[in-house]
Amino acid sequence: MITKTKLKKYLIELFPNEYDRKKALENWLIRCVSQDRYYPPSSKLKDITEHGCSSGCVGELIYTYDCRRFYDHFEKQIWDVIEEFRDNTGQTLGQFIDSFRDQIENEDTLKTYLAWFAIEETAFKILNHFEED
Repeated sequence: MITKTKLKKYLIELFPNEYDRKKALENWLIRCVSQDRYYPPSSKLKDITEHGCSSGCVGELIYTYDCRRFYDHFEKQIWDVIEEFRDNTGQTLGQFIDSFRDQIENEDTLKTYLAWFAIEETAFKILNHFEED
């Protein structure tokens, strides 16, 4: 069972520096999945990885405005997640962008998809970390 305490320890392992920890995308996600005491963080993380953000399972990232703000705030970290994914899969940037199931109509749509991808990938990494323990 993934608890709030275990998630906080994980975050400290990733980011020993408190300033970096507070600014981290991982911190945002851990706070998000730890808010509801009746919905365990492990279940929320699994929902994110299995159903994706487009399902609405991350309430903070349903509306385009919120996704755009999230993207603008975490832009560098989002691109770090994308680059790590591309390095692991060997995809070009074009192949990565083409892998989105819906057409990218404008900049807002692109920012939304990239924000969702970063959250889904980060949730996947967190779950994998705890499966190894």
